[in-house]
Amino acid sequence: MRIYGPTGIAIRCNVLKRNKGNKSWTEFRSDWNLVASVNNFAEGDVLKFRFVDHNHSNLIKVTKM
Repeated sequence: MRIYGPTGIAIRCNVLKRNKGNKSWTEFRSDWNLVASVNNFAEGDVLKFRFVDHNHSNLIKVTKM
């Protein structure tokens, strides 16, 4: 997937969805630290993730709430 934030720079980031029993969670793998750094996201920030074109793209826009 490609993720971009307020800076507008799209960065490729691997995303892994996990399920165990009735729990599910998402893990951001490679380059998430770069996404956070470029967009000044810090631990504790509340972020909103939105697919830009849900039917035709893996591009996700991330904004601080």
